[in-house]
Amino acid sequence: MSKKAFITGANKGIGYETARQLAARGMTVLIGARDPELGQAATDKLRDTPIKVNAANPGYTATDLNGHSGFRTPEQGAEPSVHLATLPADGPTGTFWGHVWGSDRYALLDW
Repeated sequence: MSKKAFITGANKGIGYETARQLAARGMTVLIGARDPELGQAATDKLRDTPIKVNAANPGYTATDLNGHSGFRTPEQGAEPSVHLATLPADGPTGTFWGHVWGSDRYALLDW
């Protein structure tokens, strides 16, 4: 069975790059629209399943949200999401992973 990923906001920016990079790795990518209430409800329902629920920090990425003033590219901003989406079955869940400010590295971040 192939891995599947559901990406919200995949029409541009980080979401698009995440979808593109996962598809390039052979994953089936499902694209959806964002809605905070529905997203939280889905997270709550999936928490005790084998599905991983992690949060990704893309770092200060040039997007519409910040008027494209970020210093990271959408490709770089997608890297934490791609990392989390390709974790092994025994990988962590409930983590906050992403870009460490002032560096070129990624790590578990404090909530």
